[in-house]
Amino acid sequence: METVKYITVNNKSVAQVAREVGVNENTLYSWVKKYGQQPEIKAVQSFSSAEPELRALQKEMRDLKEA
Repeated sequence: METVKYITVNNKSVAQVAREVGVNENTLYSWVKKYGQQPEIKAVQSFSSAEPELRALQKEMRDLKEA
């Protein structure tokens, strides 16, 4: 399950992570399918998708403070 989290958090492809950890790509795809819907993984996915918006808002706040 940690490998599936790693894929999600780092926005890496399954193929790339499979090479990095030395696991067959098809095996890793099956792990993503099996564990990708678990609450811990879904929480990481939603956090990762909100990250760009968070960075943009933080930048906007810094810009407003400097003005």
